Amino acid sequence: MLRLPRAARAALVLTPLLLVAAALATASFAAPPDAPSGAPPASAASSASATSSASAASSASTAPVAPRTLLATDVPDTPAPAPPEDDWKQGVRVQPNRGAPGPCTFTVLNGWIRVECTGRMGATLVAGDPTDVKMRAAGNPFEWDADVLTRVVITSRIQRGKSHIFSLFLLEEGGYGNRTPTDGENLSLTYLEGQSAPLLITSAPR
Repeated sequence: MLRLPRAARAALVLTPLLLVAAALATASFAAPPDAPSGAPPASAASSASATSSASAASSASTAPVAPRTLLATDVPDTPAPAPPEDDWKQGVRVQPNRGAPGPCTFTVLNGWIRVECTGRMGATLVAGDPTDVKMRAAGNPFEWDADVLTRVVITSRIQRGKSHIFSLFLLEEGGYGNRTPTDGENLSLTYLEGQSAPLLITSAPR
């Protein structure tokens, strides 16, 4: 039986251990560094960024459009019939050239304007041709919350060379809880010769 010196026997024992240690060291240097604790994976961060961008774009596309003033292009050269009630949803919101809108909203569609005022019990045409003008009121003006329940809707064709003036009515608080009708806002719609576009003016109650 061949007997090796003690130093040789120690080398044979240590050599496999050194090989294992070297392999572990090589693997540790080759492996990529771990992501910091709490940091999302790159794919998750990219997905979150895309979702955020899509959400922002969607919000921007659904943001309400601010009302504008009336334009000459709102009145077609060929008169159109009065829009059906459901078609007004496709109209464009407009605002007065002068004065505040108050309790009213204004919508224009195919040469027609629709005025809807909440908390008003009635309206009348003070000046102008009544042709193609319609007014209707809804709600009970003598209910305790009539300012919410009542409304007036006016539809009128916008006509070149003509003007219309409307007066609204509201309820004024009196003694002993009584409420009496009184003058409200005045609405003026004109499109006279020399005007570049229709002009809408409102005035507050006196």
